[in-house]
Amino acid sequence: MLLMPDATFKKVGSSETPMYGPRRLLVSGYAPEAQETLLALLSRHGFGNIPVIFVTDDTAALSLKELLILPAMTGRGTETTLKKAVIMSGFTEKELRDLLAAFRSSPLPRPFFATLTPVSEGWSHRKLLNELSMEADMMAQRGRSPEKTP
Repeated sequence: MLLMPDATFKKVGSSETPMYGPRRLLVSGYAPEAQETLLALLSRHGFGNIPVIFVTDDTAALSLKELLILPAMTGRGTETTLKKAVIMSGFTEKELRDLLAAFRSSPLPRPFFATLTPVSEGWSHRKLLNELSMEADMMAQRGRSPEKTP
């Protein structure tokens, strides 16, 4: 399920049409060693050509739009206290499904997953993490885990 800008959920399909935003990944919360594991995972599953930006404690106050224009590999190798999150921008629904499947089969700790929207691109990374945390709490109260949604 995808959280839509109007706070409703939409089932993830298998469209080949890119969703909103430039084709990039914003990643937070992983220690430097886990960042390397994540990059290897992306490469193994056909996502090695997608620019990745590692959000750090110092850049978490920037809007997602500002983060997405940073050079690829910004923040790589930096320790962080942020929650684990992977924000996909410009992915197709099929790629989203494939990336979720890759994470499920990996030893990496599960992050929050999100897709960029016209609303969220103006939010700071910290605000998005707070929203994702509240969403996870709501889903847990409903008896569903956000990581288990397709």
